[in-house]
Amino acid sequence: MKNFIFLISLTLITSCNTQHIDQKKDNAKYEVYKIDSINSYYLVYAKKGDSLFKIVSKKENAINQQKISVNKSYNFTLHSMSSQAPTINGIKLKPVNYMDVNCFRFDEETNICKEEKMYDLYFVDNLQGLHLKK
Repeated sequence: MKNFIFLISLTLITSCNTQHIDQKKDNAKYEVYKIDSINSYYLVYAKKGDSLFKIVSKKENAINQQKISVNKSYNFTLHSMSSQAPTINGIKLKPVNYMDVNCFRFDEETNICKEEKMYDLYFVDNLQGLHLKK
């Protein structure tokens, strides 16, 4: 019984450490290599290692905040568009295969689509328009 409790404790400690490491990786620096816009949204193209990301940010004015620019790296915490599935009565609805969804409707005039080698769209908590929130 003592060995069983020891193994469970060891497993929990290991999983907590792994989760902490994953959070640090998630908040790693992303290099912005292109900035574009469509209607009232900015499209920020970033890369980390071999992975490419398309970040959507609503156009907003930000005063006294650092503006991001191309060829610079920033700490972003990305949130996947596919994880923002609509809910009905608290139950998330997802298509059978979210990879089949290529475009998302943001408003009446704006559809934003995934691109080749970019399998999702992302949001960033600390980005307001093209400015880093403090």
